[in-house]
Amino acid sequence: MAKPGPKHKTVADREAYRAELSICYRKGWFVHRMMEKFSKSRRQIQRDCRLLDQRCLDAQVKNVSIRRAQEVAKIGLVETEAWTAWDRSKEAAETRTQKMRKAEPGGAGSPIEATIKTEDQSGDATYLRLVLEATRERRKVLGTDSPDRSSTDDYSGLSDEEIDERIARIERLEAAERGEAVPPRGADGSPEAPAGGSVPEDTQPAP
Repeated sequence: MAKPGPKHKTVADREAYRAELSICYRKGWFVHRMMEKFSKSRRQIQRDCRLLDQRCLDAQVKNVSIRRAQEVAKIGLVETEAWTAWDRSKEAAETRTQKMRKAEPGGAGSPIEATIKTEDQSGDATYLRLVLEATRERRKVLGTDSPDRSSTDDYSGLSDEEIDERIARIERLEAAERGEAVPPRGADGSPEAPAGGSVPEDTQPAP
């Protein structure tokens, strides 16, 4: 069993450790190997690996949010143009007609009377359909029919206990949405086993 390593004096030190741990974790190192390298307990390594997974998820959510905002802006532009075209289609239409004087041989005719006819219009419903379509597309992009519980919280300034509690809350929500039983908690509030088996464990035959 690895001896507990010294506590990190600053947030920067702790984040530097987690950055290095992330490289080992993504390479598929076993828990026992990471315990030896960083002089951390199994519980600490498992906790930090769960945190790295959550940060990865949060980064994806943030990227999706930026793309979503860009798409909503495009939809808003289409909607504005559709409303403008709708208002224009309701404006009165003018029809101009002219009567021409008969031309003399070898000459050109010239207008002698002009008629302007104004006719009211009820508007082109095609533009209203475009507005409704833009509204539907906005709802799809924003997911208002299915609210997203994902968050982009900043974990860098939290204590280990606060991080554990936030991760546990997310796990409970996800388990409830899937209709699964809530994962059992240990005496210290941490899961009895890594969530989803994401942290590779050493498997050796019993003596």
